[in-house]
Amino acid sequence: MTRLVRRALFTSALLTVASALVVAPAHAQTVSVTLSEARTGAPLSYAIVSLEDSTGGRHAPGLTDSVGVALLLAPSPGMYSVRVDRVGMQTWRGPLIELRAGERQTVSYIVGVNASTLNAVVVQADQRCDAADAAGAAIATRWDEARKVLFTAQRIASVAPPTMRIARYERLTDSLGRLEWEQADTSTVRSARPFVTLDPEALATRGYRVEKASGVEYYAPDASVLLSDAFARDHCVRVAARPDEPELTGLAFEPSHHRDVVGIAGTFWLDQSTGELREVEYHYVNARKHDDSRDAGGRLRFERSADGSWFIAEWHVKTARVGKVIFPTLRGQVVERKAFFGMREEGARSVVVAVTGTTGEAGAIAGEVRDHADGGKPLVNARVRVVGTPVATVTDAEGRFVAGPLSPGPYTLRVEHRRLRLYQVPAQRDVMVPAADTAVVMFAVPEVALGYGLVCGAVEASDPIPRGGLVASVVDASTGPACRLPRWWRSGGPGR
Repeated sequence: MTRLVRRALFTSALLTVASALVVAPAHAQTVSVTLSEARTGAPLSYAIVSLEDSTGGRHAPGLTDSVGVALLLAPSPGMYSVRVDRVGMQTWRGPLIELRAGERQTVSYIVGVNASTLNAVVVQADQRCDAADAAGAAIATRWDEARKVLFTAQRIASVAPPTMRIARYERLTDSLGRLEWEQADTSTVRSARPFVTLDPEALATRGYRVEKASGVEYYAPDASVLLSDAFARDHCVRVAARPDEPELTGLAFEPSHHRDVVGIAGTFWLDQSTGELREVEYHYVNARKHDDSRDAGGRLRFERSADGSWFIAEWHVKTARVGKVIFPTLRGQVVERKAFFGMREEGARSVVVAVTGTTGEAGAIAGEVRDHADGGKPLVNARVRVVGTPVATVTDAEGRFVAGPLSPGPYTLRVEHRRLRLYQVPAQRDVMVPAADTAVVMFAVPEVALGYGLVCGAVEASDPIPRGGLVASVVDASTGPACRLPRWWRSGGPGR
């Protein structure tokens, strides 16, 4: 087996999607970047742009749009340089710029586009998950190139989804491989997300196979999963080869430690000459412990559209159909056993019809969250997510957050925290995101009027909101239970 490389090797690789969502004060400092190619003068479209500090740390990675514009949100005031990465291109860095608190700057750069190279990797026989030699560095370079395509495809899907013409298909086969049912349809949608999957951390914890009351469901990895910290943390990468296609170079991945849950292993296939990611193929690990799924797995194929953007052009998932069979025994008892009914295949092929929206017009949502039931203290490590999008972040030590970038328009912002689950009160707000600007929102959770209305029924705007609370409930036999306020409902916080 070839050499394996653990996540520690990837510290210089492309930042994950999660790190793209910076945490900054409500009045964040921003940089509008315009890039053009030195050789042709054309806009440098769909390049990955980030702010690099003096220690080499990268912040707020974004993607230039079709006219070479990107909006970056700096985490704090300071000195930064604009870093530019693009598929098949060597990294480019601009001069240092100073960002003051709350400042907005506009910069333009002419970027020299130099092709990156993939050096040959010597395959070694030992099996390890850590490597610091030249072979390990070469593997990291390939991984970085693969992540560029993944990041570009994921960001386009979330910020400026194109109009896609998609041909979907689904078929069922029995336990002997015979076709039982098949259907296909074609539609035009504004989306570049091929399918719905679970949160990367949920997949890392629960695995890619989930048992539900309706049956067993397998989940497939999309670009956001393959980019996540959870995936990098739980997998090792090694060199792979495809003898029948020598123009491709592979990075095979597999779980870095044994677990009982169903995981995935597979290979990223890149073009040897350009470094472009062409395909990801995978199969499920530990699936046989649960059912007969010899051929379960899938693949994602990537293509570059005419305007230079990357998208998933084809995907295919094959999973086992598992159920339960109930039959009587000779003693009159009923026995329930798991049964393998066959395989399910799902997939789609897609082409870009039109590109919609520009990332240069993107805005963001900034603000802070405070706990009303705890004297207005900052709510730390609360998850703030934009409903219906993959954009999410967490509050810092001051309860502050910045979520973005987001295309201009209306959104619903939701705050999630274990304290809010105890309160049983939702915390969300409708927000209008302006073009190339930041919407500021302030959360005081739980919101008093909303919580009182949920506990005690509808509340009119003129009704006084009580400042005390009932610890016990009073029941009248003739009228039923009285309105009961939860224990946390105190104006001065718990314990007062």
